[in-house]
Amino acid sequence: MKIADIHKESNDVYGSPRITVELEAGDEVVSEKTDAKIMRLLGIDGISPRAFKVRTTVVDPFASFPDDMVQRQFDQGVLMPSGHRTSPI
Repeated sequence: MKIADIHKESNDVYGSPRITVELEAGDEVVSEKTDAKIMRLLGIDGISPRAFKVRTTVVDPFASFPDDMVQRQFDQGVLMPSGHRTSPI
């Protein structure tokens, strides 16, 4: 069967959209849904794209950081009687 052959040639990677394109390039007329149905009946499937993994920055414990030349002082502001915090601008 041509679908199984194309799937094997792609190292079991191609799914129905790519196999449909390959079949159409070889002058075969088949819809993507029919191709997917035949693939399900044969028990073959393509490899889905990998899920996106969020990668965050990992701080290097041996990195050197520049000195704070401005001598910034961060405070948490003043708690007002109304419960709101304020800080000087």
